[in-house]
Amino acid sequence: MSQFQSVSPASPQDRTFLGHPMGLFLLFFVEMWERFSYYGMRGILVLYLTSPTSGMRLPPPGKEAGFNPGPGWGDSDANNAYGWYTGLAYMTPILGGMIADKFIGTHRSMIVGGLLIALGHIVLGVSGLDAFAGGTFAMAIFVLGLALIVIGTGHFKPSVSVMVGQLYKQGDPRREGAFGIFYMGINLGAALQTYIVGTLGERVGWHWGFGAAAVGMLLGLGAYVLIRPLLLQGIGLPKDEKKANVSYVLVPAGLTVAALVAVAFHFGWLKRIDAFVSNLWVTALLGSLAAAWAIVFTIRQRPEDRGPVASIFLFMLFNAVFWLSFEQAGSSLNIFTDRETDRTMVIPQWILKFSNEPSMVTGAVITLIGLACAGFSLVKVVSKDRKGLHGRAGAWILPAVIGIGISAIGVLKSLGMLGWVADFALIPTTWFQSVNPWLIIVFAPITGALWTWLSMKHKNPSQPYKIGMGVLLVGLGYLFMVFAALSVKDGAKAHMIFIVGTYFVHTMGEIILSPTGLSYVTKAAPKESMSLLMGVWFISSFIANLGAGKVAALVEPILKGEKHLPWHLAGGKPEDPNTYADFFLLFVITSCTVGVLVLAFGPLLKKLTGGRDT
Repeated sequence: MSQFQSVSPASPQDRTFLGHPMGLFLLFFVEMWERFSYYGMRGILVLYLTSPTSGMRLPPPGKEAGFNPGPGWGDSDANNAYGWYTGLAYMTPILGGMIADKFIGTHRSMIVGGLLIALGHIVLGVSGLDAFAGGTFAMAIFVLGLALIVIGTGHFKPSVSVMVGQLYKQGDPRREGAFGIFYMGINLGAALQTYIVGTLGERVGWHWGFGAAAVGMLLGLGAYVLIRPLLLQGIGLPKDEKKANVSYVLVPAGLTVAALVAVAFHFGWLKRIDAFVSNLWVTALLGSLAAAWAIVFTIRQRPEDRGPVASIFLFMLFNAVFWLSFEQAGSSLNIFTDRETDRTMVIPQWILKFSNEPSMVTGAVITLIGLACAGFSLVKVVSKDRKGLHGRAGAWILPAVIGIGISAIGVLKSLGMLGWVADFALIPTTWFQSVNPWLIIVFAPITGALWTWLSMKHKNPSQPYKIGMGVLLVGLGYLFMVFAALSVKDGAKAHMIFIVGTYFVHTMGEIILSPTGLSYVTKAAPKESMSLLMGVWFISSFIANLGAGKVAALVEPILKGEKHLPWHLAGGKPEDPNTYADFFLLFVITSCTVGVLVLAFGPLLKKLTGGRDT
């Protein structure tokens, strides 16, 4: 994206908070709800698709058998659909970014994307109404909603990030910090969805969860439209207003494309396309053509650019290996958590007693304490921010949020509306999806400070070593899953600590590897090829996510003995079915092998970068 407009000194976006334009926090809010939508679907899609038509396998406390049925897809089909959904969410932004750049600008692109995403979630919610449930067109309507979300994400995802950059002039030292704050918004949305979309989906009804994300997306868009004139004047405008008129046809066009996808699903055409793409010879052919193009493209570069460009392609390959392993979170890891993990939790009696006994007096006292905490903290935020002590001001935001949460508990206590606490003796499967974003919120700033400190000492690891460490960690994280799977026998289930441990190690790998990818492309790519290589990087993410779904689709035939792995951790003959432990060991072997090789060839790869990784 090339739209970086300067902001006039007298403009409203000179209003700052924590040292940044206040428009940043508006974009933070909107992006939070978009990610709320995406990760909400990521958390419950496979669970919904594989839920039997006779009702959930393990109904929540207080629910009878037959509660919350799904379409009853097989695990392989559901994981495959998940791969296409998450993969296309990385493919469509390439086209959406081009449309924003050449025609409508990022402002209109974000509105178009947000509307399509919200509309998609509404369609998903409607698909669960009794009028459609179990009907011939029920799943076609569901696929229509999914397609709308993917198309909307294509318009939305690249636009908001570019608008964050447009808030700052080139060379502004605050830019890196701004993207760090923005990254927090992404993960806050990812964390919150588990408690709203996930809880509604599992405890009330799948389609309530799907529809809830529409409310959040519309809330974010509404705030953006109302407040934008105050904080984002001149940001995200098109190069040519006449060309921007095409924006009026993009929502109808998105609806049309999504409808065609739904029709293709209904008549089985999508399954034929998937079967064709999944053919080994097709995959090999496409891979060979991609490799040949990368080699030719690299050779055609100027001599001084050949090494850095070659390193970009290699790092894309390693990046794909990482995300193929990491993105099992919404598919095979999610299913294992749901079916094979002991999610029961002992809630202390004093908490149950507190939640079951309504009290106006106790509730009022708790509410006042919470409001006092929130008010005091917000005063500290404002006063320290005005004095220019932005770091100290930011530190008071968390106590303010905690105070608001305490006051909410007080209100619910007064109204006698805390009885639902007992239902969470069985932890919802989707809640485990929040471990990753919360860990990122906590550890990403610490890691960023560590890299800065190491840079000052001239000891900051170069790009190849960070990638190698990230890939190695994602492989080591699966050791927890191997042990978890081995503990599942004779009716026993795995302890939830194994799931948390896996997500912890994976998150550490993500924090090391993820922020460096696109940043490296901007440093190493020749200026005339930067946009192209950015697009190719997104394609590698599409391939990784699609591949993750394809690999997860192998679990079912592996467990049934239809496909075999060369090892049997639980013992048995070669012809016996493999177990979950054997499947998860696959990621330990592949990811750790790649990670060790990258670290071993680190000096050679660093030389290939030509010093552009600093």
